[in-house]
Amino acid sequence: MRLRYSFILLVLAAATCLIGSCEDRLTNDPSAGITFSVDTLRFDTVFTTKGSATKVVMAYNRGKEAVMIESVGFSESENFRYNIDGETQKDNLRDILLRGGDSIFMFVKATIDPQDTDKPVLIADSVIFNVNNRRQVLRVEAISQDVIVLRGDTLEGKTELGSDKPYLVFDTVIATGNVLIKEGARFYMHDNAVMVFLGSLIVNGTKDKPVVFRGDRFDNILRDIPYDYASGKWGGIFLLRPSDLMHNPAYSINYLDIHSAMFGLFCQSDKTKDLPIVYLRNSRLHNFSAYGLVLQNMNAEVSNTEISNCADYCVYLAGGRHTFVHNTIANFFNYKRENVSIHSVGREDVAAVYISDLSKNQVRTEAIFKNNIISGWRSQNITLATALPDRYDGVFLGNLLRNDSLNADLFPYNCYEQDEDTVFTRIYFSREEHTYYDFRLDSVSPARNIADSLTAVKYPIDRNGNSRLKDGKPDAGCYEWQPEHTGG
Repeated sequence: MRLRYSFILLVLAAATCLIGSCEDRLTNDPSAGITFSVDTLRFDTVFTTKGSATKVVMAYNRGKEAVMIESVGFSESENFRYNIDGETQKDNLRDILLRGGDSIFMFVKATIDPQDTDKPVLIADSVIFNVNNRRQVLRVEAISQDVIVLRGDTLEGKTELGSDKPYLVFDTVIATGNVLIKEGARFYMHDNAVMVFLGSLIVNGTKDKPVVFRGDRFDNILRDIPYDYASGKWGGIFLLRPSDLMHNPAYSINYLDIHSAMFGLFCQSDKTKDLPIVYLRNSRLHNFSAYGLVLQNMNAEVSNTEISNCADYCVYLAGGRHTFVHNTIANFFNYKRENVSIHSVGREDVAAVYISDLSKNQVRTEAIFKNNIISGWRSQNITLATALPDRYDGVFLGNLLRNDSLNADLFPYNCYEQDEDTVFTRIYFSREEHTYYDFRLDSVSPARNIADSLTAVKYPIDRNGNSRLKDGKPDAGCYEWQPEHTGG
């Protein structure tokens, strides 16, 4: 037994010595070196006044023997900073022993000075690793963008916000006068940032150059999921009409894209008569941790607009005359097929559209819906809160509705669908399939060819610029089905 025990100890000692000698024995062979987890480390857009998120690169020694990294450093610029396994210094790091089969982490961040140009600029550099008297190069690239910073500002009088440089918005920005936002303007909203318009707002976006409000992060929340997919990353856009304002402001909004905030477009007036009116056309409000479109004591005309994926109501109406024509209102927020949550909150068990005509603090609510799609994961996607729902004199015509609670006798000229899977191209986000929501029509969608033709004549072009009238059978929603887009 003693002999056997001594033999086991001898074998373990030899194995330990062998393993240690393989890992720690240093080779000077120039052919021995390291490999990187990426050939080129790329940053997306980096705002010159803000800096980037930190990216990680792995350096591997895939050989059996240790190598000495004599030095590490950037070749020329001051635009990048790095940290290797917790060690950092302004100049080169030196004499890093990398054992056989081992690896090290390198953390890189971009901090770029203003480039004095409106256009994006490619900034490139190289990290030089000197290993066994051989240079090994990791290329680093970033797209630099100068920005106009709005940080808790108050915009007074007549203000034009252009598209030459994007805007980086912090805190709460309040506009008290008349604001014109030109085509192609981009607003990158920091955490909890809010823009409040107390005066007039004119948004002159176009199909090719929409006005965009989105979060300011371009990196990924997970390895392959952009932060831009995550809801609730900033506050929202508010159109508020105080009671002491003498004249009604003008709200005319065309080709506006708001996404991934807490609120989309929140419109509220303190008035009980002579209400202001919001014109919202050809726009997209998508992916909110609260509401998409709120209209309280406001008149509105909404057309050719997608309002989709909200934790609460996509559309909330309380007071005013609201006309919706050829819109797609779809609520598949955090749909059940996705096992990775990208949202800060869970979805509420509420309808896609809520129409309130109960409160004494608001004017009467009149809702007119023509040629829309109202759908979602819920079986009932319209809530009509009124004292006498069987006598409600709102108008519903030529719509595709996922709802079984409306009185079909009162709203006879609509289609009702029960299978949400066939309405749209894609009603879920899938990390595994690398796909995202797509609310254009499926080729077998029940929304095809059902819209009221007389109404469609007044709205002959859909949100993507396609004709609704070429076959005489217009589709419901803001997207006319196209043969080249087969769906599925």
